[in-house]
Amino acid sequence: MDTIEKSGRRIDLGRQRDAFRTHMREAILVAAASILRQEGPAALTLRRVAQAVGASTKVIYTAFGGRDGLFDALYTRSFAGLQQAMEDAAAVRPARDRLCAVCNAYRNYALAEPGFYNVMYGDLGRAWQAPPASIAKASRTFRVLRETVAAVRPAADHAAVIQTTRQLWAAMHGLVSLQMQGMLSDEGDFEALFSETTRKICEGAE
Repeated sequence: MDTIEKSGRRIDLGRQRDAFRTHMREAILVAAASILRQEGPAALTLRRVAQAVGASTKVIYTAFGGRDGLFDALYTRSFAGLQQAMEDAAAVRPARDRLCAVCNAYRNYALAEPGFYNVMYGDLGRAWQAPPASIAKASRTFRVLRETVAAVRPAADHAAVIQTTRQLWAAMHGLVSLQMQGMLSDEGDFEALFSETTRKICEGAE
C-alpha cells in the first residue's frame, strides 16, 4: 500500500504525489504565461521557465514532454480557463441576464489572467503554431456564448446567431484590449462602456 502512518493518521502518498504534480504543472503554465507576456516569445525557453519555478528542465520534460507539449498545454489551458469562467456565469437566468453575465465573465477573466489572455491572442503565435486539434478545442470555448445568444434571440436562424456571436466577441476583445493597454482612459467607466456596447449589439440584432 502506498500509505504511511503519521501522528495516528494514514497518509495517502499517491494522492499527495498527484496533487504535487498537478500543482507543479499549473505553476509551470502560470510562469510560462507570465514570461511570454512580460519578456516576449524569445524568452519563452524551457530553461527560462524552469528557472522561474525553481526546477530543472527535466521536470518540464516529465510534465509536458518538451517544448511543443508545454506550448500546447499553455494554449489549451488559456482557453479552458476562459471557457470555465463563461460556463460558470451561464447559470444565471433569464437569458438576457445570462448573456450579460457571460460577457462580463469574458472581461473579468482577461483582467484577472492577463498572462493567459495574452497566450490566447498575443505572442505565443509568433513562437509556435497550434495543431489543428488544439485549435478545434479552443474554438469550442465560445459555445456557451453562442448558445446564450441563441437563447436571447430564439427566432433567429443559425447564421444570424453566429453573426451576433462574432460581433460580440470582436467588441469584447477590442474593449478588453484597450483597457488592458491603458487606452481610452478618458472615456469614463470601462465596465459601463463594456456593458452598454454588448447590450446594443444584441438589441440591434433583434
